[in-house]
Amino acid sequence: MLKVRVGAVVAAAALALTGCGSDDDGDATSPESLAGFLGGDMDQEQLMAQAQAEQREIEEAIAECMAEEGFEYIPSDLGDLPASFELREELSEEEFRAEYGYGISTLDAELFMGPDAADDPNLAIQEEMDDAEREAYERALSGEMAEFDPDGDPDEMVFEPGGCQGEAFDEVQGERMEVFQELQPAFMELEERIQSDPRVVEAEQEWQACMQEAGYDFTERFEPQGEIFEALNELQEQAFGALDPGEIDPAQPPQPELDPDALAELQERELELAAAEGACTDEHLAEVDEEIRQEYEADFIEEHRELLEQVRVDQ
Repeated sequence: MLKVRVGAVVAAAALALTGCGSDDDGDATSPESLAGFLGGDMDQEQLMAQAQAEQREIEEAIAECMAEEGFEYIPSDLGDLPASFELREELSEEEFRAEYGYGISTLDAELFMGPDAADDPNLAIQEEMDDAEREAYERALSGEMAEFDPDGDPDEMVFEPGGCQGEAFDEVQGERMEVFQELQPAFMELEERIQSDPRVVEAEQEWQACMQEAGYDFTERFEPQGEIFEALNELQEQAFGALDPGEIDPAQPPQPELDPDALAELQERELELAAAEGACTDEHLAEVDEEIRQEYEADFIEEHRELLEQVRVDQ
């Protein structure tokens, strides 16, 4: 199966972005967090800048590969960071939560709708092609289309780039992703150990009771965010489902608008959930989780230091 590569990418991104670099106050005796170790001395802005630089390198490699295949490909202009990233730098966690909740439906809903065809010059290139030329272009760009098994395990149905995209990805990030692939089982085991620690279990139970008092029946800390993502996904499906399939041009993917009333209702729900969850997390869970996580992660770093050194973003 080919799902491991993408899983490793997600794990790496999550570790880098949630860690925001090394945030310690300089206490040499405190355990080192895994996110801080992988991020080195880089703050979130630097981490994102490096990620963008690597993505630009991938785009340029795709263009070079496509030229060798006889096609034009214009490297994507990555543009600015999502609004939520910039605002998280400017506001405290409490301020951000009060104003934007999680920043899912309130700020970055448009990110989940896919790229705007009007801003993608490569779609314009394909629009000038006939069907056979477009098929050859897409095959060179992305490789053969994977077969879809409607009865398969959804967790196994993960896209892995092929064609020039796959070659470029391997060229720029392949070695790092191979290391993350090797470490992925250890990452999963680490998280399981943290969550099963009796101190975390007790804190989670206190968090659940707090949420119940606030009127919510959640059993895990990230369920509220998951609920918002799921609701936003439903709005997206409704927006795309309302389109007439006969009027969809493959070279110009549609950009349907989300129902404004439903989106406003979801945004209100997100703000309420984030306020309740944030208060309960701050009171019962955050400090315990951070302390225990660093204990386990310090041991993890020592156990896997040689491999982790190979994927530090400042290497």
